[in-house]
Amino acid sequence: MGVESGLEAAQHGHFTREELGDEEAFVAACQDICENKRQYADHPGYQFGRERNAESLWEAFEEGEMVGIRRGWRERSRTVHE
Repeated sequence: MGVESGLEAAQHGHFTREELGDEEAFVAACQDICENKRQYADHPGYQFGRERNAESLWEAFEEGEMVGIRRGWRERSRTVHE
């Protein structure tokens, strides 16, 4: 779920030229998008809070988001630089 969330932010986010030209800026923008998505009722994090291992679930989810964001960066940066 985390990978999907991060990839969605990377693929569908609206980014500045600076963000599209700099990986760290792109990652930070995607992290902001992911953070904002957490306010919606259908976010999987609401389910995590009910589990005994909620902290571990959040950590795994956030690690997955970073994997998705980095994958999205590789995809988008190829199209920008071509």
